[in-house]
Amino acid sequence: MDKNTGFAWHVRHDTLVEWCYSEEERRKYIRQNKPVNEQALRLRLLQPVRGALPLTFVQARTKKSQAWGDCVRAWNGVLAWDDAQARTAYALTCNAYYQARAVYVLALATHQEEIEALHRQECVNCPWDGHTIFPPPPMEASEVWYAQGKDTIDGICNDPSCKYFGEKHEGDHEEEEE
Repeated sequence: MDKNTGFAWHVRHDTLVEWCYSEEERRKYIRQNKPVNEQALRLRLLQPVRGALPLTFVQARTKKSQAWGDCVRAWNGVLAWDDAQARTAYALTCNAYYQARAVYVLALATHQEEIEALHRQECVNCPWDGHTIFPPPPMEASEVWYAQGKDTIDGICNDPSCKYFGEKHEGDHEEEEE
């Protein structure tokens, strides 16, 4: 196995841990294709997993990968779409892949806390928020109030569509309707 191949943190911005076939190639791809303002963070966070991931998670990933390979080989075996035997083999291998993928997703969910604990140890100062390495910036107080559906902040209207926008305004807008 290539020393640049294995489980890695943040191969993609929205995935905590996954298999990386070539860290070198992924870094090259980031430098050539990702926005310049994202590259430093992506390159810093892309790193091999050093600790031990849960065995059932690793095994599930291996089975998923093998099932995907079988599916691709079956597809390559479909020389003509009217070959019923080849289509059946393809459908069966795809079904096996979907089952293996479901087991992988379940293993990931089952071991999420362990994986995140290992991540916190290995990926220091990481902005990962559970969904992305690029979380949205904190909202200003007025944005928080508006996002929560509040009509006013300290009595000042916060609804741009209201005739009292930016002025002292008490009450809810529903009451204004005639």
